[in-house]
Amino acid sequence: MADLDTRPGPREYLCSLRQHVREPISNAVERVQREHREVARERDAFEAFAERVTDHPTEPTDVRPAPAVTVLSARSARESESLRTAYSETVMGVAHYETVYGESLTAHVRAELGPEIATLFESSADGALIPEQRRTVVAAARQAAADRDEFCGTLEAELESLRSLRTEITAILDELDSTTIPAWYHQQFTNELTSIIRTRQAHLAERSLSYLDGHNLCESLYHDEPQTYPVLMALARLRDCVTVRG
Repeated sequence: MADLDTRPGPREYLCSLRQHVREPISNAVERVQREHREVARERDAFEAFAERVTDHPTEPTDVRPAPAVTVLSARSARESESLRTAYSETVMGVAHYETVYGESLTAHVRAELGPEIATLFESSADGALIPEQRRTVVAAARQAAADRDEFCGTLEAELESLRSLRTEITAILDELDSTTIPAWYHQQFTNELTSIIRTRQAHLAERSLSYLDGHNLCESLYHDEPQTYPVLMALARLRDCVTVRG
């Protein structure tokens, strides 16, 4: 008996093509969604820590307030265990902390809130914060939360861009009834891909933070993915799979 032909039919092949082309963007969407969840949790955790410190007991001081650095250096020995507990239970309490950071409390505080504030956490002496110290710690924690809130906005814009362009690419794919296009359609096909590229490049140029531009954002988000620029990869796959019929 002759072997059965197990090659995919035209419809199955086009379905596989759609998945192949859209895969980089779909993976990127999942990556950004995960990042957004983690950043939002960290934002809320820093806010919760700030609230805990706001309610933290303090010792009154009769001296004139000194600059923050001087105060923190002079009073670092008065750190209390409850301050470390508050940070551990809020900021370090997010589910992804060990996976993403996996560093000691003091190291994380130094990186997030600054070395001067970290001295409060390094001290083994127990005691209450003075008001200047408490205000400085609360302000730093709220700034960390605000930075993450801003980054959440950037991630939301990235998600919108990815989903919108995936829809545009899907519309082009839906027009194909094979991987061969007629010569008269070639220019239109090329123009549509070029338009998507320009839209994506404009988005990357617009989406920038003080410390991260659009291209660095892609490198940061997608460094562990097969491609750093998922939309361009999707378009490259589409272009490579299509031939022009003369």
